[in-house]
Amino acid sequence: MVLFLLTISIWFACLFFLRPNPSDLQAKIPSHWESFKKIQATFWLGIFLILVFFIFSGGAFIDINEDWFVILGINNVNLFNPWWFVQAFTHNFIHINLLHLWTNLWFLGVLSLYERKVTAGRFLAIFLFGGVFSSASIFFVSSPMVAAGASAGLFALAGAYLLDTAGLTRKEYLLGVGIVVLLLLLLSFSETKKTTDSLNFEIDFWGHAFGLIFGVIFCKLFPRKAITNS
Repeated sequence: MVLFLLTISIWFACLFFLRPNPSDLQAKIPSHWESFKKIQATFWLGIFLILVFFIFSGGAFIDINEDWFVILGINNVNLFNPWWFVQAFTHNFIHINLLHLWTNLWFLGVLSLYERKVTAGRFLAIFLFGGVFSSASIFFVSSPMVAAGASAGLFALAGAYLLDTAGLTRKEYLLGVGIVVLLLLLLSFSETKKTTDSLNFEIDFWGHAFGLIFGVIFCKLFPRKAITNS
């Protein structure tokens, strides 16, 4: 319970005091509260991830219950049954252990910068779109596995942060893709894995890559100016 409350407190404090200066030097610097109100999707998504981990770790807030991980994670064992399609959604919200959760919360906090550019609805739509369709990554793993975590959806947001701007030149677009791919490679060294007698649970490189790809696809299919009129 102490770790649970501490995580929520730190999450709130970090986002509340994260107050980027306006790009316009003559613009008024917003108060901490005004700045915090602009990233409510980030904040509540983080709270939801923390609560889900607390519930499915049985309140221990250290490791997720292995049975729940198999039930809610996406797998390449029982493909295309009705529950598998539910798992394509649920696997985005569960984490293997506390370190895995903290890592993704840090990444989410950084990506709050993107929410400041767009609406909360677009922010969450890209997270879900990238996370759900990243399930295709399991077909690139031959051994039985169950995969989960918010990182695929977060990579979708990372791609959108750099590329979700009207009027990018081809050079700027390729540069943005290159930066996100570099970030992907760096973070892939910190993969989280957990093994049992029958299954290997992991957040893998392909899941991150597919999240990035589908984040870019979302921005191409639904240009920002067509949705936000900005």
